[in-house]
Amino acid sequence: MTRLEEIKIAIQHYQASLPEQTYKAQMLDLLEKGPIAFSRTNLEAHFTASAWVLNLKEQAVLLMHHQKLDR
Repeated sequence: MTRLEEIKIAIQHYQASLPEQTYKAQMLDLLEKGPIAFSRTNLEAHFTASAWVLNLKEQAVLLMHHQKLDR
């Protein structure tokens, strides 16, 4: 199974609430474009990700500098 297929299955199994169902359908449509769906060169839309990284005691957080936004 390819990584794209794994992502598609994960999105299909995600239990979206009513407002999120539209986004879920849009993500599945975008995923059909293949690897370009993950590239910033795709000006129509592309996947991005965000995450909070905490230590187990929730006393520290990882903060990374965003090169493009300079933040």
